Amino acid sequence: MGLCSAALPSVLITLGEHRVPTGTVSLLLATTTLTCAQMAVATFVSAPFAATRVSHVRWEPGPWAAAAVLGVVCSGLGWLANTVLMQRVTAVQGSLVSFTAPVISVLLGTTILGERLSPPRFVAAGIVLAAIMAFSVPSGRAGRPNPRREVRAILELAILGFLSEQALHAYELRRRISALMGHVRPVSDGSLYPALHRLRRQELVTRRAEPGSGGPPRQVFELTDAGRAELRRRLERPDELEISDRNKYFVLLAFLHLPSADAQARVLRQRLEFLQDPRRGFFVDDGRVLRQDELRSPFQAGIQHIARVTSSAERAWLTDMLATVESTTAS
Repeated sequence: MGLCSAALPSVLITLGEHRVPTGTVSLLLATTTLTCAQMAVATFVSAPFAATRVSHVRWEPGPWAAAAVLGVVCSGLGWLANTVLMQRVTAVQGSLVSFTAPVISVLLGTTILGERLSPPRFVAAGIVLAAIMAFSVPSGRAGRPNPRREVRAILELAILGFLSEQALHAYELRRRISALMGHVRPVSDGSLYPALHRLRRQELVTRRAEPGSGGPPRQVFELTDAGRAELRRRLERPDELEISDRNKYFVLLAFLHLPSADAQARVLRQRLEFLQDPRRGFFVDDGRVLRQDELRSPFQAGIQHIARVTSSAERAWLTDMLATVESTTAS
């Protein structure tokens, strides 16, 4: 019964195209709906078993009211927490949390109520845990991109790029990175030093002490040969997001002079193909990208206008730059 009442609504969420509501009202509506679904399933599944014990039921209103309130409140709070969780991770990963409810119920029954852990219950708990492990592996692989990991990757690329030009101490390195990408995401010591530590652990960056001007020695960071090779690899084989995301692409473009002309042409061609894709657009209706004159909001139309103008200018520059790079490779 626990498996059906707790897991079935989670399956419905997972099958619902991972659409998790946002906003207080939507969250409360979703919580109420899921709680009602859970209690309805539990009632339906337990009805045949309860029917055999009807003659032993005590019909005092107090216990029934307490059971109803606890069922609604506890289930509702659980689903509310689960829904909020799914807004922070993938819907599949968030849904897996509710699968543990039957196991927790069994544990509470055995530890608090002194119930005997019968073989069927033990097997059922094992099945639930096995299902959680089975679903968690593919959900972790197929989950949405990790924003923190993406920020770390682009910060590391900027570090490798600037250190390829010259050795720098951390303050000057942070100032240069902030000038390049700080308007998008401020570069703090709390993000820079962990990134430098990761790169040093991978032996892509080294650190040495340099005498300061009238002060303590400064720590200067340099790129190793392995770091230069890694930088070229990242520049020559960017992922799809580094081509489509303007801010990430600009960091990539800032150091595109380092790889070979063939690699430069390949990256520029990828960006040009992305900009020429007719499916690009900020606003769609029934799968079709809306034109600027179809937008009712002047601000939305302004976004389309700005995007169209900047995209046109970038396409023109890319076309000219590609011709220059390709002429270099041909000669």
